[in-house]
Amino acid sequence: MVLKNDKFNVEIKKINIDTNDENFDYIYDFERYKDEELHSVLAIKIITAVKETQIALYCDFCGDYKCCTVLNNEKLLIAKFNTVYEINLISGEARYKQFNDLAGTMGLYKVEDGYIIHGEMEIVKLDYKLTTVWRFGGADIFASPQGNDSFKISNDKIELIDFENNHYTINLNGQLIEQFMKKQDWYNSFKQITESPIILNFAKCGNNLGEIHLMLKEKFGLPEYYGENWDALWDCLRYLFDDEITVELHNFYSLEPKLQDYCTPMLEVFNDVHNETPNFTYKIIS
Repeated sequence: MVLKNDKFNVEIKKINIDTNDENFDYIYDFERYKDEELHSVLAIKIITAVKETQIALYCDFCGDYKCCTVLNNEKLLIAKFNTVYEINLISGEARYKQFNDLAGTMGLYKVEDGYIIHGEMEIVKLDYKLTTVWRFGGADIFASPQGNDSFKISNDKIELIDFENNHYTINLNGQLIEQFMKKQDWYNSFKQITESPIILNFAKCGNNLGEIHLMLKEKFGLPEYYGENWDALWDCLRYLFDDEITVELHNFYSLEPKLQDYCTPMLEVFNDVHNETPNFTYKIIS
């Protein structure tokens, strides 16, 4: 990989330093990767009109440095995994900035007043001092299972797609402009009921109220927003049944007395649903 500007010609390549005979003016191993079994070494050659400088940079083996390298005047920026390295091309000195939550870097971009990192978990804005200006995270990692571009940056906005196919648009100040959450369709949707009659077997709930609500949610195909209380059950069931459906309650009387008492409003909900929609019926078998 070769990067150029008016003053510098920078060549970067991945090497195996253990078998390479090149001599380096600087060797940087900020995070002690030399002690790790898996690591990368980048050989950086800086060529100017008056001298040539060789630098070896130890870094994480993950990621493609070619997508994550920026030449900005006399500074060279390289992002690898959760770290950004900055090399002064005049002095050869280097520094680095680590991120606890970046968990992988897929792109590095220069903008008017700093840099944008396309991280797996977050989008991060740095100023020229490598100070974090803002961070933006979505519902999932910023990678697209459909193979679409998960990151597009323009003059005034960034368009993002996460692994759940949720779409986000943010401005260069990190503020959310627009979003389309694919998950909302799943979150709000009822599932198809395929069982007829619907069997509610309370013996499988282990005298646990939470398990009872989970059974109701599964058997009636209730959406993810189901609030696991009797008012929420009424709200979900009152308009659900267009076709005739029968619900059978098995082992209801095997519940502990206190839990039976607590579930009495459930029976009242079933009665109300029947009165509202007569094609819904239920019966207690045991």
